[in-house]
Amino acid sequence: MSVVGLVAGYGVVMPRADGGVMQRWDALERQRECYRLRLAGMGWDAIAAAVGLRHRSSAIRAAKAYTGSLPEPDRDAMRAASSEVLSMARSVALQAMAAGRAGAIGDVVKVEARLAALHGLDAPTEITVYSPTQGELEAWVAEMSARAMPALVEPDLVDVDSVEVDPALVGDFAAGGGFDYPG
Repeated sequence: MSVVGLVAGYGVVMPRADGGVMQRWDALERQRECYRLRLAGMGWDAIAAAVGLRHRSSAIRAAKAYTGSLPEPDRDAMRAASSEVLSMARSVALQAMAAGRAGAIGDVVKVEARLAALHGLDAPTEITVYSPTQGELEAWVAEMSARAMPALVEPDLVDVDSVEVDPALVGDFAAGGGFDYPG
């Protein structure tokens, strides 16, 4: 940025793209607003649009420049605000259901589901991790194998070395001649 060189009471005056001038406190105010809106839970695109920036990256840079770090929204405050809004929505949906409006039951179910998720009521209350011993694991594998696979029947084994072969039955093959194929 080029500095015009005109020093005002609060800072240096800089030229703006639209021909006007932007004073340093305007930029600081924009940074502060980006930071404040992010803490309020607003998304970067919405922040950029709200403060007159063209891109979300500009809003991110402005918020970071304000304090040197990116702000994170206060999740507890956001949860409390969401809970309040959902409670009001539940009240309206219950009134609509009592009046017999079509689709009101579905609206009540959706609001209740969202409230339960917001407050962690759908989360498991306890997670148990079990590590079996080697013996337990082997017993389980044996049990599963017995259920899933049929029993194996082992055939009778014959020791080939103990069987005597009659050379007359084998013929030329025993003498090393192999089979004689016609042809």
